Amino acid sequence: MTLLKESVRSLHMNLQPVLIGAVLFGTILFGVQLTFEKIALKAAMDGIVEKGNWGHLEVLVERMQSGDEEALGSIMHQLHMMADNGDIAPDVSVLLLQNVLVSILPSVLMLMVVSFMVLLAGSTYYITVATGKESDTLSALKRVPGLLLPIVGVSVWAFLRSFGWVPFIGPLFAVIIGPRLILSSVILVQEGRGVIESVRLSYERTTGYWRAIVINLFVMMLAILLALIVAAIVMAVMSGISPMLGAYFATVMQLLFVAFGTIFLVQLSETVKAQQR
Repeated sequence: MTLLKESVRSLHMNLQPVLIGAVLFGTILFGVQLTFEKIALKAAMDGIVEKGNWGHLEVLVERMQSGDEEALGSIMHQLHMMADNGDIAPDVSVLLLQNVLVSILPSVLMLMVVSFMVLLAGSTYYITVATGKESDTLSALKRVPGLLLPIVGVSVWAFLRSFGWVPFIGPLFAVIIGPRLILSSVILVQEGRGVIESVRLSYERTTGYWRAIVINLFVMMLAILLALIVAAIVMAVMSGISPMLGAYFATVMQLLFVAFGTIFLVQLSETVKAQQR
């Protein structure tokens, strides 16, 4: 609980840069999601339209082509009902669905990659803020581009080093080794170590701390879960006013959760180092 209190205290001390980061990276992430949503929607529309004559669904197709996002859902619903009623062959609706999925798959994959990079950039910014490496928000933001590629390298190398990618038994390795590599990014930013060295030092410094790390991570996730429940209630109210506003609020809250988790890891790293002195 001491670690949790220290994390909350650090969050409060850095509240201004934390909020600025949440709004900045949250806005970027929200823009990315909207952009790829439109790209995926257009790809899905193209995948449906190229199938030819739609008869009584032609009005919905025209609405879809004019940018009506609800029309796509209506078409899929109508096709499902038509397949159930025997108006079209089931294999036709399956082929149509496959065509739509294939059409939007590149956009979905790209969205996942870009979103991951934005969240990683946000986490890097928060590490810089929480470790006190920069005295002001602008300086911390300026460090992010130069640190982003090494942070990606640390993330990839830590994943490979955890052997979580091994088929079948990978998750077991990830549970055993993964928690001991969790400080790698903090070490890289705070101490300026290299990618491989940061992962190695994280593993070495956490010797004998696996149980403590797992327990503290559980406490952190429980705290985030409780905050998430409150955030979900607020988001529901905002969505009632404007769905777009609710979605934007959810994205900003996602960055705030990233901020708290990152600050928690920085405090955990400081605790481990302090106990080893």
